[in-house]
Amino acid sequence: MRLLLLAAAIQQILAPLVIGTPGTSPLSDVATRTPMQPATWAFAIWGPIYLGALILAVWQAFGAGRHEPTMARVRLPLTGLYIGSTVWLAAAASPAKWLTPPILFAMLALALVAMLRLARPTAPLSRATKLIAGWPTALYAGWVSAAAFVNSAIVGPEYGLGTAGLGAEGLAVALTAAAAALAIAVTIASRGALAYVLAVVWALTGIIFANGRGGSLDVMFTATGAAVLLLATLLGVRRSRR
Repeated sequence: MRLLLLAAAIQQILAPLVIGTPGTSPLSDVATRTPMQPATWAFAIWGPIYLGALILAVWQAFGAGRHEPTMARVRLPLTGLYIGSTVWLAAAASPAKWLTPPILFAMLALALVAMLRLARPTAPLSRATKLIAGWPTALYAGWVSAAAFVNSAIVGPEYGLGTAGLGAEGLAVALTAAAAALAIAVTIASRGALAYVLAVVWALTGIIFANGRGGSLDVMFTATGAAVLLLATLLGVRRSRR
C-alpha cells in the first residue's frame, strides 16, 4: 500500500501533462464563468499541494512514516484522493463534464477522512507526522472543500441543471455560504486545522479579488464574511484548547 500511495502521488502530478486539459489542475478548467470563480493566481496553491503530497508519499514509503501507525489508516483514502484528481481531469477533458462535481465531492470525502484521522489520531503523532502528513493533507482538503462548490456553480448552469431559481449570482452566493458552513464545521471537528483554514481562506480571497472590479458585490461580501467567520472559528477553537 505504501508504494501504491507513492505511485498515486506521482501520477497526479504527471496527469495534467498527459491528459492535456486547458487547465492544469482541478478547478482551473472553466468553460462557463461564475461569480464564484476565484482569481487565476489562486490556482497556484496546487504547487504546494502536489509537492506536499509527493513529500508525504516518499516519507511514508521509505522514511520514518513506514512505522507510523496512523499512516496505515490514511493510506487508502489518500490513494483514492490522488487518483481522483486524475479522474477529475479526464472527466473535465471529456464531453461528460457533468461528472466533475460528484468526482470532486468524492475527493472531498476522502480528503476529509484522511485529514480528520490525522487531526484526531488514536495515538499521539510525532511532530514529523503532523508536519509531513498532517499539513499537506489538510491543505488539500481545504482547497477541495472550495473546489467542489465552485465546480458545481460552473457545471450546473452549463449543463442545463439550472440555478434553483436563484440565477448565476444567487447560486454563487448560496454555494459560497454552503462551502463556508462546511469549512466551519470541519474546522471545529479537526480541532482547528490551520492548513485547512488557510486553504479555504485562500480560495475565498481569490473569489473576493475576482469580484473586486466589475464583479458581483453580493458574492464578494459573502466571501469576505465567510473568511472572517472561518478565521474567528479557528481562533475560538484554538483558544479553547489552551
